[in-house]
Amino acid sequence: MRPIRRLAKAARQFGLGGTARESKLPGAREVRLAGRAFQAMRQRIQRQMVERTEMLAGVSHDLRTPLTRMKLQLEYLPQGPDKDGMKKDILDMEAMIEGYINFASNAVAEETQPVDIQALVMDSITSHDQAEDRLKLIVPDQKIPMIPMRPRGVRRAVDNLIGNAVRHSSLCEVSLELDTEQIQIIIDDNGPGIPKDQRISVLRPFVGLNPDVTGDGTGLGLSIANDAAL
Repeated sequence: MRPIRRLAKAARQFGLGGTARESKLPGAREVRLAGRAFQAMRQRIQRQMVERTEMLAGVSHDLRTPLTRMKLQLEYLPQGPDKDGMKKDILDMEAMIEGYINFASNAVAEETQPVDIQALVMDSITSHDQAEDRLKLIVPDQKIPMIPMRPRGVRRAVDNLIGNAVRHSSLCEVSLELDTEQIQIIIDDNGPGIPKDQRISVLRPFVGLNPDVTGDGTGLGLSIANDAAL
């Protein structure tokens, strides 16, 4: 049973975004066949994810080049509402490109490592410097230990959640709560919130709320955050 448990553990780890090391499983022929099939599947999925990320990175580069030219050409236009509107369109397109790249990058397996979660959250808050006066960080009295996690994925998740909060509210509290088994990052704001009947569907990629209420977006932010939390 031990080889089967090892295979099940590797499958769970890979399913949660971690990496499963190459290893030969001892035991019955059927167990060894299952192990080889899992390793082949893992390699195929990782290769596809890397290829998708590289493709999106190439597309992003190709799209940013004409966007940069458009931004330079805009500087020669006289100031006015048309110029402001075009600037906003370019910024929106740049944000969408960045969102697609982040979504693809989040799917690529990332090794867990010990992380100072308080410093990570504080850095995220600081990066929202235009809204820093509306953000408040609450930390527990006890010292928070280093916690094993995927730092890039968690940072993107925190950035997206805080970005949503400051975009749709006037006040946001970010708190860290520590117990014996886990650390919770709670982001609480006074915005309109998500309707109860949309709280599951909104976690899927490219699904957004009513843009009249929530503003523009790629529909990927909450999906990225949800993947990092799993």
